[in-house]
Amino acid sequence: PFKAFAEIPAKNRYKFLLDEARYFVNGFIKGPVCRGSIALSVIDDHFWVAFMDPDKSYISQDSDFLAKVSDNLRMPSEKENNASLLSVWATYEDEVIEYFVKKVNYLENNLPQDAAFGINHIWNGDHINDNAALTVYRHYDSATVLKGFIGSIPKTGWIMDYPILERVHYLLVAGFDVYGKIGHQLSTRLYMNYLRFEAELEFLTFLPLEEREKIHRHWYRNSSETDALIDEFEDLYARMRETRIKYKTDDVKKEFFVKLSNHMQNAQVSKVDYFNRCADFPEVCNSAGWDKHVNPVTKPLIALSSIKGERAGVFPNLTFMRIKVDGSVENDHVFSIIRNNAYLNVASLSGADDEDNRVRSEDTVDIVPGFVGSYPNFFIEVDQHDVAQFIEQYKAVDSFEKYHALVDQYGIRRTSPDFWKISDWFYKKHQHDNIVSAGLFDLNRYKNR
Repeated sequence: PFKAFAEIPAKNRYKFLLDEARYFVNGFIKGPVCRGSIALSVIDDHFWVAFMDPDKSYISQDSDFLAKVSDNLRMPSEKENNASLLSVWATYEDEVIEYFVKKVNYLENNLPQDAAFGINHIWNGDHINDNAALTVYRHYDSATVLKGFIGSIPKTGWIMDYPILERVHYLLVAGFDVYGKIGHQLSTRLYMNYLRFEAELEFLTFLPLEEREKIHRHWYRNSSETDALIDEFEDLYARMRETRIKYKTDDVKKEFFVKLSNHMQNAQVSKVDYFNRCADFPEVCNSAGWDKHVNPVTKPLIALSSIKGERAGVFPNLTFMRIKVDGSVENDHVFSIIRNNAYLNVASLSGADDEDNRVRSEDTVDIVPGFVGSYPNFFIEVDQHDVAQFIEQYKAVDSFEKYHALVDQYGIRRTSPDFWKISDWFYKKHQHDNIVSAGLFDLNRYKNR
């Protein structure tokens, strides 16, 4: 695309993608390229995505520079069905590294001496476009993209500029052949590692210089391949300028996410996630008057988001929860209980979900109002008067006996005589709440628990 559309100014191409950024990111998250756990293992279970401002990102609006480095921006999809794994390692890794070196050199030479990345370099949707802030959830072998920053503070974040966003689309959507040979599909999966890596590096440039490498290595624990890549970039870390953002706490990643969320302002449908972030940011929630925004019936669910570690694994990756008020689709509440699995790294082609790569002590639970995902793993029904009791039983699960008692009381197994009746209710609720996007849920991944 960097050669084919070279006559169109890069800034215009970038703005075209940003106007409907969720659609383009959703193109690969919901497309055939992300079918199955091996394909999805290229991303973490939960992360936030933002974009460089097209008016302030030097690279994203410099058509001449992008034309000069276009050979370094080649992707395996250019070879169509003839791409091989060897070509990725022998050709594209070198091209990716060379492009990143040229990118750092370009910023060194073109940014004014007193300039560095600040929060205003990130696109905030001009205060009206709600595509500026995105959340990605991975549910083992499927994934979901939501508008806004949803859930607790994630492990990682991506900041995309134009070359990253364009390559993601042409690698995983426009250039992906669902009927292609195994070499084409695996080379596509491997190349995506580099794009994720670059988007994370862009994110890290907004953190203090001395924290970047330490945080990056934490994201790739027990990954010799990525360690080697980080080693290769070690001198580049030192050359990337200090951020203009002033930090006041030791947890700079968390502080940056807060600043980023505030920066988005009206680009987010909801500025505060009352269910998942009030424990981390009580001052933000209190100033926003969170207790006035949360229904008293659903308010106890806030306690679920504080569950971390092995206890987060009581329920599967994605559970739909119904809180019964009067039995109607209009008044009953629906929440998605999402389990975010933690990993040492997501760099491995086949081992991302291996038990040796899991860090169960870092698992988390997010509670999201409404429906998230198309492949529910389980249904739960709780009467409005029993919500607090349900949470207490959930927290107390430390044996199979207590687990089965919880499921017997609130869960809907596949073998339940009411299974299809309850499934139909969730479908009707989905139609009622999401008249444009509602469809049938795929129950092939539903668990009997």
